[in-house]
Amino acid sequence: MTHEVLYFKGAGRAETTRIMLHAAGIDFKDTRFGFQDWGTVKPTTPRGQVPVLKVDGKQYTQSLAMQRYAAKKAGFYPT
Repeated sequence: MTHEVLYFKGAGRAETTRIMLHAAGIDFKDTRFGFQDWGTVKPTTPRGQVPVLKVDGKQYTQSLAMQRYAAKKAGFYPT
Protein backbone atom coordinates (compact mmCIF):
# COMPACT_ATOMS: atom_id res chain seq x y z
CA MET A 1 0.00 0.00 0.00
CA THR A 2 1.44 3.39 -0.92
CA HIS A 3 0.72 6.58 1.02
CA GLU A 4 1.37 10.23 0.23
CA VAL A 5 0.54 13.35 2.22
CA LEU A 6 0.17 16.55 0.19
CA TYR A 7 0.17 19.91 1.97
CA PHE A 8 1.81 23.31 2.18
CA LYS A 9 5.34 23.65 3.58
CA GLY A 10 5.03 23.66 7.35
CA ALA A 11 3.01 21.73 9.89
CA GLY A 12 -0.61 22.90 9.75
CA ARG A 13 -3.51 20.50 9.35
CA ALA A 14 -1.42 17.69 7.86
CA GLU A 15 1.05 17.37 10.72
CA THR A 16 -1.05 15.05 12.89
CA THR A 17 -1.54 12.69 9.96
CA ARG A 18 2.20 12.71 9.26
CA ILE A 19 2.96 11.94 12.93
CA MET A 20 0.43 9.10 13.07
CA LEU A 21 1.72 7.50 9.88
CA HIS A 22 5.26 7.76 11.21
CA ALA A 23 4.21 6.27 14.57
CA ALA A 24 2.54 3.38 12.71
CA GLY A 25 5.80 2.71 10.88
CA ILE A 26 4.13 3.36 7.52
CA ASP A 27 6.41 4.71 4.83
CA PHE A 28 4.82 7.64 3.04
CA LYS A 29 5.78 10.32 0.58
CA ASP A 30 5.65 13.76 2.21
CA THR A 31 4.91 16.19 -0.62
CA ARG A 32 5.10 19.82 0.47
CA PHE A 33 4.72 22.89 -1.70
CA GLY A 34 4.88 26.66 -1.26
CA PHE A 35 2.01 29.12 -1.47
CA GLN A 36 3.34 30.30 -4.83
CA ASP A 37 2.61 26.79 -6.21
CA TRP A 38 -0.95 26.60 -4.88
CA GLY A 39 -2.49 27.83 -8.13
CA THR A 40 -0.96 24.87 -9.96
CA VAL A 41 -1.71 22.29 -7.26
CA LYS A 42 -5.30 23.32 -6.45
CA PRO A 43 -6.94 22.00 -9.66
CA THR A 44 -5.36 18.57 -9.05
CA THR A 45 -6.95 18.12 -5.60
CA PRO A 46 -10.45 16.93 -4.68
CA ARG A 47 -12.66 19.90 -3.86
CA GLY A 48 -9.67 22.19 -4.50
CA GLN A 49 -8.41 21.81 -0.96
CA VAL A 50 -5.55 20.37 1.07
CA PRO A 51 -4.40 18.40 2.96
CA VAL A 52 -4.76 15.37 0.74
CA LEU A 53 -3.93 11.81 1.72
CA LYS A 54 -3.33 9.51 -1.22
CA VAL A 55 -3.69 5.79 -0.55
CA ASP A 56 -2.76 3.63 -3.54
CA GLY A 57 -3.42 6.62 -5.80
CA LYS A 58 -6.90 7.40 -4.45
CA GLN A 59 -7.14 10.90 -2.96
CA TYR A 60 -8.83 11.63 0.37
CA THR A 61 -9.44 15.02 1.96
CA GLN A 62 -10.77 16.26 5.30
CA SER A 63 -8.00 16.40 7.87
CA LEU A 64 -9.95 14.80 10.76
CA ALA A 65 -10.86 11.77 8.64
CA MET A 66 -7.22 11.48 7.57
CA GLN A 67 -6.12 11.64 11.20
CA ARG A 68 -8.63 8.96 12.18
CA TYR A 69 -7.41 6.68 9.36
CA ALA A 70 -3.75 7.16 10.37
CA ALA A 71 -4.56 6.66 14.08
CA LYS A 72 -6.30 3.36 13.29
CA LYS A 73 -3.28 2.23 11.30
CA ALA A 74 -1.03 3.17 14.24
CA GLY A 75 -3.24 1.39 16.77
CA PHE A 76 -4.12 4.61 18.61
CA TYR A 77 -7.81 4.57 17.76
CA PRO A 78 -10.26 2.42 19.73
CA THR A 79 -12.12 -0.37 17.97
